[in-house]
Amino acid sequence: MARSGGLKICLSAIACLLLAACASGARISHYDYGRYSRSTAYVAAPNGEMPLAVYGSPVPGNPAGLAQAVAHAMRGTHTDWRTVFVPANSPNLSGYRTVVVFGNSTPETVCSVKDATGLANSSPTRMTAAFCYGNEALSYVSGSVPVIDSINGPVLASHMRLVGYTLFPDENPHLRRDCHRIAPICKD
Repeated sequence: MARSGGLKICLSAIACLLLAACASGARISHYDYGRYSRSTAYVAAPNGEMPLAVYGSPVPGNPAGLAQAVAHAMRGTHTDWRTVFVPANSPNLSGYRTVVVFGNSTPETVCSVKDATGLANSSPTRMTAAFCYGNEALSYVSGSVPVIDSINGPVLASHMRLVGYTLFPDENPHLRRDCHRIAPICKD
């Protein structure tokens, strides 16, 4: 019974984040959980820290504190809510990490981005993010955010919180009973 109440609170919080992100012009248009599992997410952050790489920027001038603002906004969204995202200038490209790209990338390229050079962008800003192992996206999300005036504003924070919850669900939706990657509707 208590678990049901906690689930309702969690779903309510996610619904509020969705409404806040949508009201701000931020949106998520695609997600995929190809090789995601909750246990892998736990293994990826053995010391309670998840490396985070942020490339590009939705803020004019590419401010220096963007990676830290993204990390702060995503805190509490990992499957293990105590896990913190730690910005890494040079993340281990062969290990586990979370990658956020403001600019053009795809599920096939997001985990191999090494710098922001050549990330063409538009307004609204395209955004892709992935929970990566090596060059493979274990979970993936794409969407867009409007041009943001400040890294400390509510638009970036609510959008990145939604991205975090989407990247790290409690279960892989593709693996639920009678649910397959190509099936548009899953039976409960």
